[in-house]
Amino acid sequence: MHRTSRSRKGRLGRDERRNWLNTTRVLIIGLIALSVLVGGCTHIYRPTEYVIGEDSIAGFPIGAPVRIIGEPSPTDDQVVSHVPGQTCVTNYNDVTTTLVAQLTKEMTKRGQPVSDSASKTIRLTVLKLGVVETQITNRGSMLLSLQLGAAQHLAFLIYNTSPRFLPGFIDMDRALNGTIARAVIRILSDPKVRAFLGDMPKSNPG
Repeated sequence: MHRTSRSRKGRLGRDERRNWLNTTRVLIIGLIALSVLVGGCTHIYRPTEYVIGEDSIAGFPIGAPVRIIGEPSPTDDQVVSHVPGQTCVTNYNDVTTTLVAQLTKEMTKRGQPVSDSASKTIRLTVLKLGVVETQITNRGSMLLSLQLGAAQHLAFLIYNTSPRFLPGFIDMDRALNGTIARAVIRILSDPKVRAFLGDMPKSNPG
């Protein structure tokens, strides 16, 4: 009788230790998984052109050639979005380059000459870029500074909301590309920018 009781207690003790070890193992694995999730993966956003519709920008008066200058931004990667398990970073210089290229393209399509040797200048600086992820959308935002000629300064805050169909970064990238495109539309639709383009003096003859 006593031996059976001691044997049963011994088995219970071994079972309790086994359960404790199993529970501890699960907790350790869970903590490791959580650390991986929190640390997450880093995605580098590389901007690409988001096609702008022909009717998105009204025609404007054509002036003398203009030079578009993208001011340098910090070269280190900047975080544009961070949620548990996902961090999206980009280089603002890449964003600026894409913005300048798309702005140049849209101006050229509408007859406005763009030249690196022009005396009239538009300087632009990307100050901030971000994207916020919700259940059904990604909302991109950009803070942009413009300088028209030598003195006139403008600031734009641009938003772009894009549907979210897939998890991860595909839809996020599309929202950011769309934000750059909306920045181009906003710039070329602004009355002060349009007046600056139209009021440019013609180049002196030869």
